[in-house]
Amino acid sequence: MLHRDFRHWNSGFVIPTTDGGYADQPSLVALPDGRLLCAVTTCMGGEGDGGEYVSVLRSEDGGKSWQELSSPEVTDKDSSYGVLVIDREGCVYCIYNYNIEGYRPLESGVRRVDMGGHICMRYTTDGGESWSERREIEISTGEGERLYPCFTADGKPYRFFWNVARPFFDGDDLYLTMAKPYSSWMMMQEGRVFDESRSLLLVARGLVRDKNAPFVSLPRETKELLPPLGDCVAEEPCCVKLSDGTLFIISRTENGHPVCFLSRDGGETFSDGYVPTHMGDAPIKHPRAANFIWKLPNGRYLYWFHNVGKPNWGYRNPAWCCPCYEVDTPVGKTLAFGQPEILLFHESSQKLVSYPDLLYHEGHYLLTETEKQTARLHDLPREFMETIFSQDVICQPLVGIEKEKLLEKGLPCQVFATTEHAEREDWCAFTGKGCSFVFEGSFAKGETVFSARNRQTGGVTVTVAEDGTLRLLGASRNCSFLIESTIPVADGGHHHVAWVLDSSAHVSFLVIDGRFDNGTDKADCGWCFIPLQMNELGGEKAVTVGEGIARASLIERAILTTEAIGDYRASLTQHQQ
Repeated sequence: MLHRDFRHWNSGFVIPTTDGGYADQPSLVALPDGRLLCAVTTCMGGEGDGGEYVSVLRSEDGGKSWQELSSPEVTDKDSSYGVLVIDREGCVYCIYNYNIEGYRPLESGVRRVDMGGHICMRYTTDGGESWSERREIEISTGEGERLYPCFTADGKPYRFFWNVARPFFDGDDLYLTMAKPYSSWMMMQEGRVFDESRSLLLVARGLVRDKNAPFVSLPRETKELLPPLGDCVAEEPCCVKLSDGTLFIISRTENGHPVCFLSRDGGETFSDGYVPTHMGDAPIKHPRAANFIWKLPNGRYLYWFHNVGKPNWGYRNPAWCCPCYEVDTPVGKTLAFGQPEILLFHESSQKLVSYPDLLYHEGHYLLTETEKQTARLHDLPREFMETIFSQDVICQPLVGIEKEKLLEKGLPCQVFATTEHAEREDWCAFTGKGCSFVFEGSFAKGETVFSARNRQTGGVTVTVAEDGTLRLLGASRNCSFLIESTIPVADGGHHHVAWVLDSSAHVSFLVIDGRFDNGTDKADCGWCFIPLQMNELGGEKAVTVGEGIARASLIERAILTTEAIGDYRASLTQHQQ
């Protein structure tokens, strides 16, 4: 049963993979005739168990149903992490890891054989019906391989590398990123991670004309893109090319932030890595998970990340996104990152989503993802995407129940769950739209900004702590949650605060003066989960509003971050008049 909220994972169309097994990294292209081609890694077991292969499927109805085609590799040797890319002539290339030697996990001296071995490529000119001969892609030997040599049981060197991000053509030239992890041990210990990981760019110039064009490893001279100071990981890179030719790469790290690299000479050299920030200078927060930037038509860019600064592989729910914009600097263009929006979610915090792909095709934004057992395709609403991309210019006031009416009539109960009796077993699929509050004015330390709560039914209390930050409590009859801001507001100035309670995604967050409060340097993240058990926000007849608060509005739905920004800009315009 599809979820009523398009952002829920279950709202997507399932991409068929091995029943009950592993499903990873669904990569998507559109053929010249409009059909879709998808490559996904799958097998009977789990990730890294062996027996993985790249399955290729085709859809004639926009991803609602799929026909499985022949795999680029039909042998019993492992193929994995396949990505697709199409050139201007309609030729589709599949690039993947391949276990040419037929090593088996553990028996070979390495625990996993899907994360290295050989990088290979085949191409198809008939929509995936048949594939060319296999070609092995050459990769330079870097400094890390000399520091951390790894050998199989038969004494042969074994190299680790893989790609997860979308390759792209620029004219006849193909650009492909590569993660290169290193380890001083033999990958035999369960749960151990690589000692170091670095990033690399491969470029095959003239590949459209010459399918044997060599791949050049960049940057040159066996150098690689290194982690930032204090970290040991810069892996799973994603690259986009800006309008002035600048190459922009973003990689995951292990310190709770991504790292970016810039090249203005075609990849020959790159800048030192730096942590990107949202507009407003809050460092972007992201765990050790895939984070991608997709270049879309009309100069648009969309960034996928997880908006939480934990170092490990978890914390991949929800998936967040933000628009990116090209901006000028004295030495060339770079990308500026907008504010976060929830893109996908699941009500279970144990569910994790990652390794997406995004394709703009015939007016549709098609997003693939996986939670490692089921891969799906989502047709994202055009209105939602267009709203997000307007974040840099939107200026539109929100209409809700305003301060005067709240003081007169009280705070109405906000129903979060709209369960019908016959659907009780799946009640999480029928949650309501939540609600939002907007407070505007001058905030004072120790002040109660807004109060509409009693012990019997719950409600809302908003106060200002002694450090000038906000404490916001939401409650029902038997359930409550607290969210605390990290951006101070009690400085004597005029501030705009939007508090969003998204009861569908079970997430609450703050947008203060047009900036998403992501925890700044005080917390791993700024947003919090709303308890699943909270099916309503209690109402209360007695409402009080702080003396310096000029506006207190209730919007009876969860607004987008972008809408909060639009309301903030509209309020600035009103104050200037």
